[in-house]
Amino acid sequence: MSTDLEKQNMRIRCDIRIINHKRMKCLSIMFLILISIILLIDNNNRVTGLWHTNNAYKLLCYIHISYFCIAVYGILITYLDKESQKEIYLQVNLFLGLNMSSLLSGWVSPYLNGQISVYIICCLCISILFPLRPKYSILLFIQSYLLLIVGLYINQTNLETFQANIMNASLVFPMALLISIILYRYTERELYNKYNLEWLVKERTSELLNANKLLKSEISEREQMQTEKIEQLTKYLTLEAELSRSNQFIADIIKNMPDVFFAIDKNWQITYINRAGEITFAKSHAELAGKIITELAWVTDTVLNHFYEVLTEKKSVSFEFLSKELEDKWLEVRAYPMEGGLTCYLRDITSRKITEYELARLDRLYLVGQLASGLAHEIRNPLTVVRGYLQLLGSKSVFGDQKSTFELMISELDRANAIITEFLSLAQIKQADLKTINLNEILNNLYPLLSADAINQNKQIHLLLSEIPDLQLNCKEISQMVLNLVRNGLESMDEGRSITIRSFREDNMAALEIIDQGCGIPQENLNKLGTPFFTTKNYGTGLGLATSYRIAESHNAKIRVLSNSTGTSFCILFPIPEQGQDASKSVAGLHSFSA
Repeated sequence: MSTDLEKQNMRIRCDIRIINHKRMKCLSIMFLILISIILLIDNNNRVTGLWHTNNAYKLLCYIHISYFCIAVYGILITYLDKESQKEIYLQVNLFLGLNMSSLLSGWVSPYLNGQISVYIICCLCISILFPLRPKYSILLFIQSYLLLIVGLYINQTNLETFQANIMNASLVFPMALLISIILYRYTERELYNKYNLEWLVKERTSELLNANKLLKSEISEREQMQTEKIEQLTKYLTLEAELSRSNQFIADIIKNMPDVFFAIDKNWQITYINRAGEITFAKSHAELAGKIITELAWVTDTVLNHFYEVLTEKKSVSFEFLSKELEDKWLEVRAYPMEGGLTCYLRDITSRKITEYELARLDRLYLVGQLASGLAHEIRNPLTVVRGYLQLLGSKSVFGDQKSTFELMISELDRANAIITEFLSLAQIKQADLKTINLNEILNNLYPLLSADAINQNKQIHLLLSEIPDLQLNCKEISQMVLNLVRNGLESMDEGRSITIRSFREDNMAALEIIDQGCGIPQENLNKLGTPFFTTKNYGTGLGLATSYRIAESHNAKIRVLSNSTGTSFCILFPIPEQGQDASKSVAGLHSFSA
């Protein structure tokens, strides 16, 4: 702050010098004019011969010429040097010289006393046109006043004139001094106010600029904070929307999942249940919500104990149980702890349990088959030996009267061997050797044999073959399956009836259908077909159909059975391989033989 004030004061002093410099220029010109007039008077004195009577006139003229040169010099320095301090000293010298000139002029001749008025006017002009600093103006006007008093005293003509001049000088010089000081102070105050106002404006402008910078900085910070808040709010809203979508997605999954899902609180009340639970328990969500879990019939003590373990120990449990209340279904239960309760997944695993049971049964059958295969092999060997000896004994004449007995024994041995063969075929577990062949070709090859059996029983075989593609088949096994089914049909029919064997294409399957005109199969026995040793014949083994079902299964075929009082239809559906869908072999025909 002090530095700024010092700079301001320096500028004020500099501007005052510049103003004084301009005033000095005017004053020097005025002095030059005044000195020129005085020099004209001096020249008049020279013409009138006053120089010859009084040498003081010559001295006064030379002094006036020197001050003329000083006035010219003052004009020159005001034009050449604007920052010089010489004008102050030059002014003092000019003023003192003029006063000295007035003193000498009054001493030379009383006629020149009129010049005192001229100098008084010069004093007023100096005070008005060139206001000095107080320390200069006071010193200058005191010196001038003293010189004027001395000049008036030397050149007095009478006392009254002297007193009048003293009175005039006493009035003029203080007035000139006062005017000079007032004008200087006014000029200084004016400049001070000017620069103080500029300084105040500058300071205020600087303060406003600083405040503006601070305001801009604060606005920028607030805008940045606002932007950050908006970004954070946007991120928060985005995350909230994503969380909402995620929660809705999870809720939709839980709601539409096939397994039962429900939640209970620590008071054992149901708080949520999904759609699968509504279907399983045959009640709506509104009916189940708020119910105690023990009100559900399937919740046993075992289930409650597991749920209690989840609630108290805060650990998940998983268990299975058979629910009599839910139609003898096997249920898998998984319970998980949560804040203030638990969640439970309930899955129907009845199909899996049945599959596991069937797999276990098949494993047992596999072991039985392995054992039966070994036993059958061991039994057939002694039967072959016995049959050979019976044939040998029957051929001898000594047992001629027992020939029919031997033939009966051999027939029964053959029947036992046939039963063992069928049993071995049923117990066979190795993968069938499949080859690409047309089913119609197998049926055409079997037709003569089947026709012979039908003719012997006074029955008919009709063969209706349509165009079907080649299949992956085992010729021997398919032949055995057809023989078993056709012979079963022949045995179920009366004389004069017929069996129809058809081949055709059904969607993406090749179908083999055997239709008889027998008495039909009771509905209660349809589900038992294919079961080993199940038969309705008095002399049957129950292995023929079981073997046929096993062969169909090894070919990935399905057997469809339709039966009523007018006959039975066995339809075997074989899958058509992809490479065999375009290339097909047509072996079609219609054969009909009657006995």
